[in-house]
Amino acid sequence: MGERSKVKVESSKGITPHFRTSKGLQLTKKNIHYGWAVVLACFFCCFSYGIFYTFSVFFKHLQMEFGWSRGLTSTIHSLHWVFFPISSLVIGWFTDRYGPKLPLICGASLLGLGTSLLSCVQSPAQFYVFYAIASMGSGIVWSLPTATVQRWFEKSRGLALGIVVSGIGAGYALSPLSSLIIVNFGWRTAYLLLGTGMWLILVFASWIIAGSPEEKGLKPYGVEEDDPRSAGEMLDGWEVGEAVINSSFWQICAMHVTHLFAVMIIAVHLVNFATDIGIKEVHAATAWFMVGVFSIPGRIFGGYIGERIGYRKGFMLCGSANALALLWLLGVKNSWMLFAFVPFYGFFYGGQTPMMPGLFSRFFGLKPLSTLVGLQLFTGMIGGTTAPLFAGFIFDKFANYNIAFITASLFWAMSALLAFLLKRPVK
Repeated sequence: MGERSKVKVESSKGITPHFRTSKGLQLTKKNIHYGWAVVLACFFCCFSYGIFYTFSVFFKHLQMEFGWSRGLTSTIHSLHWVFFPISSLVIGWFTDRYGPKLPLICGASLLGLGTSLLSCVQSPAQFYVFYAIASMGSGIVWSLPTATVQRWFEKSRGLALGIVVSGIGAGYALSPLSSLIIVNFGWRTAYLLLGTGMWLILVFASWIIAGSPEEKGLKPYGVEEDDPRSAGEMLDGWEVGEAVINSSFWQICAMHVTHLFAVMIIAVHLVNFATDIGIKEVHAATAWFMVGVFSIPGRIFGGYIGERIGYRKGFMLCGSANALALLWLLGVKNSWMLFAFVPFYGFFYGGQTPMMPGLFSRFFGLKPLSTLVGLQLFTGMIGGTTAPLFAGFIFDKFANYNIAFITASLFWAMSALLAFLLKRPVK
């Protein structure tokens, strides 16, 4: 039991090799490789982060409900960036050791429960607690899917990674959906539906996900069946302790901090900026949704091109492009100018997303990947927590976002410079 046996089956075109597993599953060379099912499951994991991108749509409704200043309301999303990196680190560690299924189920339960409970808060303190619960489950969004999917692919790894992280872009669809629900049923109902729906999607993802090809009696996609190495033997790489004392690891983390600082200013405050200058809320929410739409081809392109020209060069390209794009916001006065900004920013913002997990697998191998990606996101807490606060308090002081947008542009440029200076580590 447990061993795969090779049998020959007659077909109209001759003899086709089939492979059987102890579970009775037949796999032929004409079948779709199970790695693509894992891509779908990991895509849904990334898609779930759309719940947190909807905060910009809920922002002003929460201000009206609780009478908070803009700076104080921004602290909610900053709180998320305290728990999100910790969750990613813990879930990444468990994924490396026990596989993705159990961590995914636990994270999905916390994410769904916390979001649903937001529908019944009666005080700001309750909102903080429930948002923290949802954030504790959010680690399933990054370290788990970006590491798991790369273990399933030898060929087309960058493309598979790009498709997976495009789920984050697809999650932007939850913003206009939330806006529609809020207009018709209120923000409490919107949170209840978001939490319940996302839990169901992630339960389905946990049913189809698998940690390695060996679990299915397979080799990674692109590896010949007669290759003598097992899938486990192909998980080469550094030990975590070796990686974290290498300067290249911390350079990639610094790239992430600067990139994330710029990203979170736009993520939390773009809708507020647009409505402040007289753009209708539905147009502002749609623009934010379209950033996500254009980030989807950007993410797929980023994974594909990073595999060919190198993830470091790809990171430089995207960072430089968005440093220029953000300066456009200084002159935006109406809807068409906002929508002109969206495709350029969305594409290159999305393109940078798969670069860091791609860099980690290229530099340090697949063995420690979930833990290293979790550590990288943990360091990102510096940018994720400070950026929304910074932009909120800048607005409260100057009644505009000009300084915040200029700062975000400089941080995009800084991320590109750090990528230029990055060197491949020597073990």
